[in-house]
Amino acid sequence: MKMFSSRLFWFFVSAVGASSAYYIWTSTETSEYPQVEVNQVKGKTGTAVPPEKNEEKIKYGTVFGESIESRKLSKEKARLVIDVYGQVDVKGYEDNWCATQELTEESHVSASSEWNEWLRGLGYEAFGIQRRPNSTSYQYYDLPTLNTLAKQGDLQAIHQLLERPEVGQDEKKSLAYHALVYGATTSIAEFATASYPDLSHLIKSGKPEAAKNLLIEQLAWEEYAAMRGDHIAFKVGIRGYQERLERFGNTLRLNDSDLAMISSKANEHLNAINMKRSELGLGELPESPKYAKKVFERTVGEVLSEGYEENYGRKFLQTNECIDKHIEFFTKLRESREERLTASSE
Repeated sequence: MKMFSSRLFWFFVSAVGASSAYYIWTSTETSEYPQVEVNQVKGKTGTAVPPEKNEEKIKYGTVFGESIESRKLSKEKARLVIDVYGQVDVKGYEDNWCATQELTEESHVSASSEWNEWLRGLGYEAFGIQRRPNSTSYQYYDLPTLNTLAKQGDLQAIHQLLERPEVGQDEKKSLAYHALVYGATTSIAEFATASYPDLSHLIKSGKPEAAKNLLIEQLAWEEYAAMRGDHIAFKVGIRGYQERLERFGNTLRLNDSDLAMISSKANEHLNAINMKRSELGLGELPESPKYAKKVFERTVGEVLSEGYEENYGRKFLQTNECIDKHIEFFTKLRESREERLTASSE
């Protein structure tokens, strides 16, 4: 089995679309949301502005298409935000809120800083973005230097070692697990996507049980990521499972016993990693901050608004007041866009 291909990892990240690797900019003159690739400079995140645009007219946004100043949203989206969530730009971070547009600009900026730090802790700065100006120097480090840094939990160094052709596959597997011990969840993609082609091979070879067992192993890692509050891995897992059902049918449909096995394995991963962290004096894995939990709720609302058949991931698809609002928002947003498309084609 081929492991730890950077292309395979990028498949994992790119499947998320604008959720992690792209920020959103909005212009005061347009109502569209062009996607612009993130640049990482000195550990800070920002947007790359298209050169043909008038820079003075560009208003910068944050992750997931949520603008810092909600009044800079497109008219369509702003109307729906107010309709579903109520007043915007009025709540503090510690208040009871669902959508980030409800936060004041000051609270949103503070929350975004916390969120970016959380993403770095999950490994998305090191693993999830192709252009990393602040890590360019790692390309010139020799293997002993990279190994020394990797042992200290430097995720940039681990990423560089995973890309080095002279590093053996067994060592790369060990490095990816080491990244998990130091808090990363993105390295799970190396486990979860590398063996994806084998599913088709096993099914065509008349080994459906082996294929399902392989799927269970993959989804257990993705459920582990969801337990860590990684909404990106969760959404990729949900949509990946849907695509496999469409491709392979009931051969890979999970029953209650399969789902229990996935949860059991995910908990085993969590306990094993925490035990290893304890041995290293790192303490247990940190709980996700409030902002990350709110983003996770938003993702759950988005998934449920698409009519997802609750099978894999059902334990995370429980609704609450905020998730119900997100379902309403994404449903209305989709219906509005469908109406516009229909009108434009007539």
